[in-house]
Amino acid sequence: MKILGIDLGTSNMLACDEKGKIFLNEPSVIAFSKKKGEIIALGNRAREMIGKTHEDIEAIHPVKNGAITDQKVFESIVKKILKMKYRGLLSRPKICITTHSGTTNVEKRALYEAAINAGVKEVYFIQETLASAIGAGFSVSEAKGVLLVNIGGGTTDISIISLGGVVVGDTLKTAGKSLDEAIMMHMRQKYSMVIGENTAEEIKNKIGIAHPDEEKLSLEVKGRKIVDGSPVSATVSSEDVYEAILEPLKNIAAKIKEIIERTPPELISDILEEGVILTGGVSLMKGIHKFISESLNMKVKKIENPVTCVIEGIGFIFNSKDLLNEICEKMP
Repeated sequence: MKILGIDLGTSNMLACDEKGKIFLNEPSVIAFSKKKGEIIALGNRAREMIGKTHEDIEAIHPVKNGAITDQKVFESIVKKILKMKYRGLLSRPKICITTHSGTTNVEKRALYEAAINAGVKEVYFIQETLASAIGAGFSVSEAKGVLLVNIGGGTTDISIISLGGVVVGDTLKTAGKSLDEAIMMHMRQKYSMVIGENTAEEIKNKIGIAHPDEEKLSLEVKGRKIVDGSPVSATVSSEDVYEAILEPLKNIAAKIKEIIERTPPELISDILEEGVILTGGVSLMKGIHKFISESLNMKVKKIENPVTCVIEGIGFIFNSKDLLNEICEKMP
């Protein structure tokens, strides 16, 4: 069986083959040729083109808030990924695409049609949190509740999982990019300084902390003065980052609490016993587990593969005899 798994996120795009081998793990950026009507580069190569292209080539982030809104762009991405893995393949492969709790049936239909137009035979969908739990090593088919929180680039997906499905779930559009925006705003307000998204992300990744007890670091940052646009630099501290991102972090914790309050009583004891399973790129930030644990008065578990667990979960499903049909949604 030829089948590919695709996890197209706001920050990163990943893909695996039918054996679960990850062959794509790069930034979620594409370079699109308007003249040719096709993608000429994706991932790191496309990211290097941002701000350096001529009028025919556009380098963009195709996913906004966890969703692709341009059906043609998604079709081109699928074609590119198929060529990467199955160049010259005569038979059409199947694909499994991740979705989040907020993905509508209309959006799924658009993704399905784009994938079919790209040369795919069959299309399956799986909720991102469900794939995350499997990739993190949890058995999701049992009658036992698992609370999975995936904090990605564009969205935070929160799900209570039991018996191979999502019992309660929701998607919050507060995630990694929201933290970047909060840092950019903090730099404007405190230092009268304008910085770009890439600089804000660098600050977050290098010195960002989500709890005041974490080690304090500093970083020299360059930008432009708000007043006249002239170059300026400032030394930014971990305390600055914590102050900037505190409100978005509180919003995430509040949404997790809301999902727990909506959880059936029969599953609450499981959730309290197991704790919060935290995945996604933001879970790598220092102090995030401690912050959420103290906010909810619950234990929070670290996993070894928070960034790749979604695609690894899909790979595990491919290597299981029954899971693909049991927990994935096939369309039509």
